[in-house]
Amino acid sequence: MSRIVKIKKGLNIPVPGSATSHLTKVTPAAVGITPDDFPGYRWRPVAAPGDKVVVGTPLFEAKEDDDIKLVSPVAGRVENIRRGDRRHILDMRIIPEGRPDECVNIELPDSIPDFGPAGNRSKRFDSAEWLQFQDKARAAIKHSGLWAMMRQRPFDVVPAAEIIPDNIFITAFDSAPGAPELMNSIDSQDIYKGLQVLDALTYGTVYLGCAPNQANQLEVVANQKAVITVFDGPHPAGNVGPQIAAIAPVAKGSTYWTLDIRTLAAIGYLFNTNEIDMRTVIAVTGPEVSNPHLVETLYGADMQSLLSEFDINRDKELRVISGNVLTGYNVERNSGYLRYPYRQVSIIEEGEHIDEFMGWASMSPNKFSVKRMLPSGLFKSERTYRFDTRLLGGHRAMILTGELDSVFPFDIYPEYLLKATMVSDYDRMENLGIYEVAPEDFALPEFVDTSKQPLQQIIREGLERLRADQ
Repeated sequence: MSRIVKIKKGLNIPVPGSATSHLTKVTPAAVGITPDDFPGYRWRPVAAPGDKVVVGTPLFEAKEDDDIKLVSPVAGRVENIRRGDRRHILDMRIIPEGRPDECVNIELPDSIPDFGPAGNRSKRFDSAEWLQFQDKARAAIKHSGLWAMMRQRPFDVVPAAEIIPDNIFITAFDSAPGAPELMNSIDSQDIYKGLQVLDALTYGTVYLGCAPNQANQLEVVANQKAVITVFDGPHPAGNVGPQIAAIAPVAKGSTYWTLDIRTLAAIGYLFNTNEIDMRTVIAVTGPEVSNPHLVETLYGADMQSLLSEFDINRDKELRVISGNVLTGYNVERNSGYLRYPYRQVSIIEEGEHIDEFMGWASMSPNKFSVKRMLPSGLFKSERTYRFDTRLLGGHRAMILTGELDSVFPFDIYPEYLLKATMVSDYDRMENLGIYEVAPEDFALPEFVDTSKQPLQQIIREGLERLRADQ
């Protein structure tokens, strides 16, 4: 029987336009790989414009460890490398040609050592069998590009090259506004194989967090290779941060790996087939899309191809977001790409030219609020609200109101941590829990924050400074 954890602090933002279960396939006209989506390393290109590539061909390698690659999600030709200020690489564009699923071969271990059920294992990490498997498995995951799709806590970066994780946390669902079901079209054999691999790469335990309706299925699929925990509650219940906080909070000196179940399945697929699967299922959502539904496509697909078959309101100035409305990237509709790790595209109105009586102080019943100053805050209902990008207020000094804590399911004082981070007080940052959090954990606090401070940016910059000084 899976343990059930109730997440009480959080908020489900009622954005209209969630995707239906209808699924279409989109073959992109181009794909783009953005190195900034993979923090923690400095990336140098190893492919040049005009080069022919297949699925799995290295496009970038980490300067700190040239075994860690960013690979092509499609067979084709490198068209260009786009650079910004000081020759900073923005993205690499690949045009699909020929057979788009042609794939490189990755050298895999002969077998996976079995250490018994999760939580009841006597691991012998000094054994020759384990050492041989570890070296080959880590090399395969690095060369396949899947290493860069995992994250490490603390710091929320691509995992360090040689550190063995104390625990591994996997989330099987996304609770963000309009997010798709992550387990759609995943083969259960790939999930099990991925759990076998990760189980043999950690000193500790593989934890798999799921929604209540997924527990029975995952108990069967995992077959004692992971500890299943059910998380029930509002967003951010599907984020891996609150799941870690509820089970085994990150302490100084600990290293955890985190990933979602689609990345887990991709690792399993690699070890089952010796092929790299760069397909993904995304949801195109938002109040300005009249036919929101699911799309099967490739990582890095160009936004113009993705949105070509959707009925989008063309009478308004729109913002296209690669990701959800809380943490996603603003991308150009005609030249942007699907950014990693997002499996969603959200489209909302910019709102700059909206004329509203009394502006941000309007008491309109069509405005959403978490406070009891507007009708939506006084009378809870199941209705949705058409959000746009306006701040509806101005930047001001941070004040201690407790409003951030109401949507922050950590045993942490968020305002105090943010203040310590803003002044780079490393001792206080460590004592207040900086190692436990990632920028996405502050997305909801940023949404409800009266001071309109860029909380996610503050945490990201603080983590980078702390990591650089260690």
